[in-house]
Amino acid sequence: MTGVFAPPKIAYWPNKVPAGTVSDHISAFWDVLPTLSDLTGEPIKGETDGISMLPTLLGKPESSKKTLPSILGIV
Repeated sequence: MTGVFAPPKIAYWPNKVPAGTVSDHISAFWDVLPTLSDLTGEPIKGETDGISMLPTLLGKPESSKKTLPSILGIV
């Protein structure tokens, strides 16, 4: 399973991401494009399996919850 999981991520965004915030959000590289799309307002041209991390960064409920089994294709 090498390459499936990434090390923890650190976010610094003054007045947006509170200091000391901890999340159990599961993310991967393919979540970067939807996150950048949300941040810039630029729509994604094409399809992606990713889910934006922006709600998690802002402390809001996620629109879709990924689980370990769904990431691994077990369900």
